[in-house]
Amino acid sequence: QLGPMLVFLGFQVLEFTERTMPKTLRPSDKWTRRFRMYFAALLVLVVTVQALSMAGLYNINGMSVRVKSLFVKHTKTGNPLVDSVAEHQPGSPDSYYRFLHINYYIAPIGFVCSAVHFMYEGSAGSMFLPLYAAVAYYFANRMVRLIIFLGPIAACLVGVCIGYVIEDSIAIATEMTLEEKDATADEDADAKPALTPSKSKKDRKKAPVKPTKSLKEMIKGGAHNWWNRSSTKTARLICSALFLTRTAYSVSTFISYSHQMAQGMSQPSIMFKGQLQTGETVIVRDYVDAYEWLRDNTAEDARVMAWWDYGYQITGIANRTSIADGNTWNHEHIANLARMLTTDETKAHKVIRHLADYVLVWAGGGGDDMAKSPHLFRIGASIGSGRATAVDMDKITSTFGVDRSGRPTPKMAASLLFKLVSPQGSVDASRFQEVYSSKYRKVRIYKVVNVDEESKAWVANPANRMCDHEDGSGFCPGAYPPALKKYPSIIKTAYAVPQWIKDKRATEQRATEVKDEL
Repeated sequence: QLGPMLVFLGFQVLEFTERTMPKTLRPSDKWTRRFRMYFAALLVLVVTVQALSMAGLYNINGMSVRVKSLFVKHTKTGNPLVDSVAEHQPGSPDSYYRFLHINYYIAPIGFVCSAVHFMYEGSAGSMFLPLYAAVAYYFANRMVRLIIFLGPIAACLVGVCIGYVIEDSIAIATEMTLEEKDATADEDADAKPALTPSKSKKDRKKAPVKPTKSLKEMIKGGAHNWWNRSSTKTARLICSALFLTRTAYSVSTFISYSHQMAQGMSQPSIMFKGQLQTGETVIVRDYVDAYEWLRDNTAEDARVMAWWDYGYQITGIANRTSIADGNTWNHEHIANLARMLTTDETKAHKVIRHLADYVLVWAGGGGDDMAKSPHLFRIGASIGSGRATAVDMDKITSTFGVDRSGRPTPKMAASLLFKLVSPQGSVDASRFQEVYSSKYRKVRIYKVVNVDEESKAWVANPANRMCDHEDGSGFCPGAYPPALKKYPSIIKTAYAVPQWIKDKRATEQRATEVKDEL
C-alpha cells in the first residue's frame, strides 16, 4: 500500500504549503515557494527510502514489475512474462485514435489553450488540466491499457478548445462591429482637427522616463500585440469558422463510431462475428465448442495443458483442471510451461506425460499461439537453460521465429508448439494424438499418449502438497512429481520447499541411515 500512502503524504505537503503561504506574495513568488517545498519533500522522501534500504528495512528492488514497466522500456522490465501481456505494451497513434477518435486531433489544441491560460493566470486551479493531461498521456504512452485515463481529460480539453474558439469568434465579431460603428461616427463628425497647445521644451524635459521592461514582459507584450493585429484577428475568425464547421460535421460520425465501439467491446471475446470469403456473416464459436468438447468427452479428472491465457476458460467452461491460469503467481512454473511448448517434440513429451492428459492450442492466425511464440521462448529462457544466450526480444525473433516467407527457423521448426499449431508441421501420433479440431480450426486438442499414471496419482495425493504448515493450513501450491527430476534441462525448480518438509525429510533420512547401520 505504498502508493496510496505516498498520495496521502503528498496531500499533506500540499496543504501545509498552502496554509503557510503569505497572502501578500505575488503569484510568481508563490509558485517559487511551492516548488521549493515540493523539492524539499521529495528530497526527504529519497533520503528516507535510502536510509531504510541501507538498514535492511525496505527492499527498493521489491517494486512490482508492473509498476516498473511504467518507467522503463516495455521489454526491459526484467520479467518477460509481464512483457508478453498485450495490454502492457506502450500506446501508439493507432490505439489513441481507436479509443479517442476525433478527440485525438482536438484535445492537443485544448491542451495548448489550457497551458497558455496557466502561463497568464498563474493560479493553481489553472494548472489542473495541463498537469492532468501530461500525467495521463505519460502513463498511456507507457502502457496501452492506461489509455482509459485519457478519456476524461480528452473530453475536458476538447470542451476547452471548442469553448475558447466560440468565445474568441464572438469577441472578434463584436469588436469588428464596434469598430465599424466608430468609423461611421468619425465620418459624420467635424473633420476639423482640434488645436492643442504644444509642449514646451521645458515640459518635454520633465516628461517621466519609461521603466525598462523585463524579457518576460517584452515577450508577452510582443505576443499580445501580434495576437490583436487586424490581420491576425481576421485569420483567427476564418480558422474558427472552418474549425467549428468541420467539428459540427464530425459529430454524427463520432456518435456512430462510439456506438460501434460499444457494441464491439460488449461482445464476448471467445465468440464473435466473422465473414467468410463468400461474404456470408457467421458466428465463430470455435473456442466455446472446444471447451464444451472437453467437458463432454474427457474424464472429470483430466488435466489440460495450455498457455496460461486460456486457463480460466478451461476451468470455467470445460470444468477441467488447467495446468496454469491468470492466477498463477509462480513465474518459474509459467516458464516451465513455456519451455515444454518451445522445446523439441521428443523432450517435451517425456515431461508432459507426467503432468497432463491433453494439450490444447490456439491456431488459425491472429492472436494464436504461433503469434505468441517469441514471448513463450523468451519466458522459458528467462530461468536459464543454455538454450538462449540472451533473452532480448529483438534477438529471439531471429532465433525462434518465422521469416517473411513463412519459413521457420530451425529451433522453431523442431519445437512442439510449431508442430501442434502450424499446418507446415505435424506431431508423431505415438506421442500426441489429435482428437479435436474446431470448425474454423481456431482450436486444436491433442491427447497425450502413454500418460504416466504413477505421476498422476502422486500429484493428486493431498499428502504430497507442500503447504506452508504441517497441519495443511496456509498456501498449498502442490509440487512436481519426483519423476521429473530426471529432466533438469527442461523442468526447473518452481516451488520452494517449506521448512517443515525439509525437517521431515532430514528426519526420515537420518532414520534411514540409522536403520542401514543396524
